[in-house]
Formats: sequence, C-alpha cells, structure tokens
Amino acid sequence: MKVGPLQLRFRLEETIQLVSAQFGTAANHETAVKIHALTEGWPLGLQFILSNIARGGSSQSEVAAFEKRGETSHNRLLALLLANLEASDAEFLTRIAILDELHPELCEFVIGSGDTAARLEDVSSATPVFPPAEHSEWFKMHSLVREEFRRRFAALPYEEQTLLHRRASAWLSDHGNSEAAASHAFAAGQTERAYELAERSLYEAFFRGRQEVVQNWLGRLVKEELDKRPRLLLAAAWSLALSERHGEASDLVSRISLRVCVDFRRRGCVCR
Repeated sequence: MKVGPLQLRFRLEETIQLVSAQFGTAANHETAVKIHALTEGWPLGLQFILSNIARGGSSQSEVAAFEKRGETSHNRLLALLLANLEASDAEFLTRIAILDELHPELCEFVIGSGDTAARLEDVSSATPVFPPAEHSEWFKMHSLVREEFRRRFAALPYEEQTLLHRRASAWLSDHGNSEAAASHAFAAGQTERAYELAERSLYEAFFRGRQEVVQNWLGRLVKEELDKRPRLLLAAAWSLALSERHGEASDLVSRISLRVCVDFRRRGCVCR
C-alpha cells in the first residue's frame, strides 16, 4: 500500500491529542485548535511549532508569532517545507502559484507541458506543499508556500506572466468558472474580457449569497465600465444594501436609473 499525504496529515482530533500528550495543561484546547489551523495538520508544521514550545516558549506566544507570520518563524518553516525541492520543481510551482485551486489538467494547460500530473505527484512525494483534498481532484497549495511562489512569479518577465494568466483564464472559462477566469483575464490585461466574465459570474454570485465576492470586485471595476453593465450595477447595489452600506447602494441605484432613462430616450420613450 502506497502511503501518501492524506495518510500522513493529522486530523484535528489527532492534533489535539498530540498537543495534550506533549504539554498537558500548558497548552489548552483552543491553542491546539489554532495550531492545527495554522499547520493544516502537516506533521512538519506541527513539529516545527511544537519544538519551539518545547524549547521554552509558551504555547500562546508561539501561536501568536505564527499568526502574525513573524519573519524568523516564517522563513525557517518555509525553508523546511522547500528544502527537498529540485530547482526545476520550484520553477514549476512558481508558474502554477497564480492558481487559487489546482487541478492536473488546469496546471498542464497553463504550463503547456504534458508531464504535469507526474510532476505534481513527484513534488507531493518530496515535500508536503499540497494539503490533501479528500474525494476530489482539486487541491490547493499551502498558503505559506503559495505566498512565496507568488512573490517569485512577480519576478518573471511580464510577457510570461501575461501568457500564464491568459491560459488560466481560458481553461477556467471553458470549464465554467467565470469568476476565477475573470480575475486571470484582468491580471493578463484583457480588460474587456475580464468585465464580460465578471458580469456573467458576479450576478450569479450575488444570488447565491456571496456578497463579499461582488464587493471585492467593486474596487477593481472603473466607473465608466461599471455604468455600461446594468447587471453588475444591480448586483453591486443589492450587495451594498444588504451590507448596510446604504449611501453607496443609493449612488449605484441612481446610476441604474439614469442608464434606464438614457435607454428609454434612445428608443423614443419619455422617462418620467
């Protein structure tokens, strides 16, 4: 039987038992839960935090340090996580780090390489950079690792960054994820396409109760483009109203009304 990351990752109850067995009442239940959330159950992360506590640090102070991502702790844990990576694997991870969620076929399309599934498996075997996802082909890169590789991605040539974002946008759009596709199109400088995808996805996001998604996009959409798209305006206005940002919502409603009047006049109707 092959043992993979899923078998090696600690469940919440196992982390609580581990912390309790090692420190007893010196680390309470709440602290153990926070440690599990910070490490996502990775043995390496657990080992790192618990060894710091064992060397004399208090459990609360160590958890607080990790929550704030203090520079020393951040770098040491990151170095441990990436120590076994080949240079070529680090380059590979740099180029897929722009993806919030990973799928072998998506990664293959973005990279333009046919050996992506095998490479993902090799990387997973070398170091636990991917918290395992149960019963799904989709998974994520550990947030700590993703942050580092996105920093490296930002140092790539602009032309390559644009190409990778465009590929990601195309694949995600073709597979029904307009929201993520819009973000990548925006990053690739495909502004018109980004607005079209955003209009398609955010109206749906609002009616699914995901107001935060709509509001996150508001800061990225320029007024002139937003005014061209009444469905976006309507979703944004409702979202703001439900968040009790009534003044901003009222402003958007006024802009919707103005647009309706303009459309009526173009058709020879009278707007009262």
